[in-house]
Amino acid sequence: MTLVNQDCGRYMLMTSAYNEAERVPRVLQSVAQQRVRPVRWIFVDDGSTDGTGAIVREFASAHGYPELHVRPPKLTGNITSKEDAIRWAWDLLRRQPADYVGILDCDVSVGPEYYQSLISRLELDPRLGLVSGFVFEPVGGQFRSRRTNRRYSVAGAAPLFKQSC
Repeated sequence: MTLVNQDCGRYMLMTSAYNEAERVPRVLQSVAQQRVRPVRWIFVDDGSTDGTGAIVREFASAHGYPELHVRPPKLTGNITSKEDAIRWAWDLLRRQPADYVGILDCDVSVGPEYYQSLISRLELDPRLGLVSGFVFEPVGGQFRSRRTNRRYSVAGAAPLFKQSC
């Protein structure tokens, strides 16, 4: 996978999913529609039993990304499983040069300029090491800003870090 705009910083993504077959097509399309695409995307299927991995595999076959890595099925509902999956993805990415690294939750979607916008913010302010957008949720048939969105807060659903951080 190559960047669409070479003038923008290079970024990589990590996604972890467990039984997200219903939601995974949206996140896959969100990344495919980015104006600036990641140079690498690791997608960890964390032992899904609902066909999540098959959907990602089919998409990857057609688009050349993301890289699907499958972890064994969960034995218990462990809250640290997502963290473990992201650490596993990071181990695969950490030695590859890139300016930025993002975590993209499987149950979100982002607009086509999302990563280009985040990279622009990081490049404009050298003091920043982490950025994210606001979270909007469906309420009564419309997307509304999550009540916890704050100007100086970073939403955990789709953050982007300077790799040096």
